[in-house]
Amino acid sequence: MTHAQENAESVGEQVKNVASETAGQARDLWHEGRQQLAEQVRQGQRKAANGLHTQADQLDQVSDGSDESDFGQKVVRQAAEQTRQAASWLERRRPGDLL
Repeated sequence: MTHAQENAESVGEQVKNVASETAGQARDLWHEGRQQLAEQVRQGQRKAANGLHTQADQLDQVSDGSDESDFGQKVVRQAAEQTRQAASWLERRRPGDLL
């Protein structure tokens, strides 16, 4: 085998190694990006669900302290319950379900 052939084989092996390492790094980067996105979605879900629970609690307070008619109180209580259900629905979802 000539010196040129040995060099060509060595360069070929190095190219294969670099390509393999690059592909592995790309997979790792993709996986890390997906994990970060999922965590951001989870945090957003928690924040949104907490906000909905807070709104539902405020609606309950409005209906409890209201001098409105029974119909008005009933409507506000229903709104509070529906808001609470939306918050619970959101809490039960996995991040991928929302993307």
